[in-house]
Amino acid sequence: MLKVKFVNKSGEEITLYRQDGSVLKVLEAGKRWNRDPSEGTLGTVVVGGAQNFPPPRPQPRWIEKVEWVWEECPEDSIYAPFRTITFLDNNVVKLKRRPFWKPPEMNWPVVTFLFKSHKMKMIKERLDKDISSDAAVFYNGIPCRRTVNPLSKYAPYKKWIFDEVMELRDSNPPKKEMIEAYESIERGEEKRSFTELEKIAELRIKDEERKKLSLT
Repeated sequence: MLKVKFVNKSGEEITLYRQDGSVLKVLEAGKRWNRDPSEGTLGTVVVGGAQNFPPPRPQPRWIEKVEWVWEECPEDSIYAPFRTITFLDNNVVKLKRRPFWKPPEMNWPVVTFLFKSHKMKMIKERLDKDISSDAAVFYNGIPCRRTVNPLSKYAPYKKWIFDEVMELRDSNPPKKEMIEAYESIERGEEKRSFTELEKIAELRIKDEERKKLSLT
């Protein structure tokens, strides 16, 4: 088990999830007052005949960040490669890597997926729709290693990026104004070695031959 520290410096609540999709922890917003400053320091109460007025409340306190340490993070968790994960405004995630980290062994081929978005916290994708029905969950800004089918489009690359790009588009008539629209762009990075690509090509040829035989 490993220790991972989560820091929320953003102005919104952050939900952390386990591998199975269940909620691990909800981090309160970092940038906030601990209570409404407009309430002042005097509480409103109904005072009876023998009751004293309540003492003044302390001044409201500005909370800059919220921290939480996961003491028992499994080594195969997506959070495990990092000592500290910090959430900032504008959906920015900063990662402090764990020194001398060795990733757990996984079946070949392994691809590191990264989802980057200005708005969304996660996406759920069914990778290789024609090969598998398994759905994968990716969290914004946090790399995730997965074993993929050698026949999939993801296999020739060591990394695959889901990049959500914002663009301005004309709204539909009668209103003529620019609106924000988001488009997900996928791209592969770091092509595999020649030996690995040859192995993938051989497996694809065998798969094509198997399909032809099944049709005859």
